[in-house]
Amino acid sequence: MKGKLRSFTLVELMVVITVILILAAFTIMSLGPVRAKSRDTRRISDANIIVSALNQYYTEHSRTYPTGNQAPDLTKNEVYYSEEISANSSLASQITKYVSSIPEDPIGGEDYGYVYVYRGDGKDAAVIVKKLESLTDRCNISGELPDIIEAYNRGDVTGDSISNACYFVKK
Repeated sequence: MKGKLRSFTLVELMVVITVILILAAFTIMSLGPVRAKSRDTRRISDANIIVSALNQYYTEHSRTYPTGNQAPDLTKNEVYYSEEISANSSLASQITKYVSSIPEDPIGGEDYGYVYVYRGDGKDAAVIVKKLESLTDRCNISGELPDIIEAYNRGDVTGDSISNACYFVKK
């Protein structure tokens, strides 16, 4: 006597597929914040790499930070400038000796990236991370700020400035 062949019914298959899809959706949703934190950590690390290159430049160039395409001007100790940091910026050409490649933001785009802010006499500089995605508790632009960052946030900076920078690095 042959036994009856048992198989899953269409309803049972649909229930299993639905459960798997729900679990997959929860997994994907829970990974979003982790990815954002990872990108933020990379942004801060990249900013520190740029600052390290700037400090090496400062040491080798008579205690003066890069000042774009112009020479440092001692009469411009109250004038601040800024420029976006990218592989083809004037800053990149000045610090490539100290860093293998200029870091790019993990997402890119207009809202994200790094800005170099410097005083016209080359005696002060900072690197600003434009925006963080999730580490807002680590945003360190609040309270007592160096003059250069205050000028940047007020909009007193010549060049590409943004009003709500989130994180700055300076050593």
